[in-house]
Amino acid sequence: MEFWPPNPNVHYERLYIVVGAVAAGDVPRAREALEARIIPEVVAWAQRLASLPLNSPERREKQHLGRNFFSID
Repeated sequence: MEFWPPNPNVHYERLYIVVGAVAAGDVPRAREALEARIIPEVVAWAQRLASLPLNSPERREKQHLGRNFFSID
């Protein structure tokens, strides 16, 4: 997941989220991981970025959530 600040072509902030599919047998574990860990972590990360002043260097540059969500374990 990435946070994209405004730029000359797009004048607003964006989150870039890429998702994929899981095998049918992994759906229960994937759902549990999403609800218990991944979504709360993503929300906290986005809220922290949104709470920064608009002129904050961190908020004015592209950011990525430094977490590998490819594993549902």
